[in-house]
Amino acid sequence: MSYQQQRAFANSFDKEFINHAGDFIYANRLLEIQTRLSTAREDQRLGMDAISSFDNITWAFRVRKSSAASYYNNEFTLRYREFDKLLDGHYANYMLYGLEDKANPLQLSKVKLIDMNLAAEQINADEDLKDRILATEISYSANQNSFLCMKYSFFSPSIVIDEAILTRQACLASPYSGLSTPNLSNGIGEQVRPPRIASTVPSWLIPALQ
Repeated sequence: MSYQQQRAFANSFDKEFINHAGDFIYANRLLEIQTRLSTAREDQRLGMDAISSFDNITWAFRVRKSSAASYYNNEFTLRYREFDKLLDGHYANYMLYGLEDKANPLQLSKVKLIDMNLAAEQINADEDLKDRILATEISYSANQNSFLCMKYSFFSPSIVIDEAILTRQACLASPYSGLSTPNLSNGIGEQVRPPRIASTVPSWLIPALQ
């Protein structure tokens, strides 16, 4: 598969990834919100009493074909040229790592939320870990890409914050309703939330009301 074909395949999942990014932000409280009182000028000119600001969150989207399900469950890949960027703090804060749905190509069946800042922190603190990762390099002469296998077992504590296990029925009802319920014992969701019935209440607010 050429680079252009790989890119077109990955880009076809962008809208679905964006939907899950919003739900993961809320479910895992990823955003830090800072609120300050307005100045007298802001109050007088704009009618503001307080202003809330949000930190930016940056994302990397990755997807694996359904034929690579066994790899998806044990590791994610990172391009070799991205590794130094990760360690230098010039990479995305979080990765959404998806698996293509075997029965519904070009749709996702699972999405993991991976803390890339925590991954960089652990690698920078452990030369042995860095060497183990570099030893996994795989090269593909067809597209001149080289990848590293970032095995989940290499990291402790886990860098996987949460996982959405999706059903097509859930996704048809709402882009948010397939998100799993977080398992507090290991930080990874195991259950599937039932499809949302049409409602004027946002799907992400429903658990808080139950």
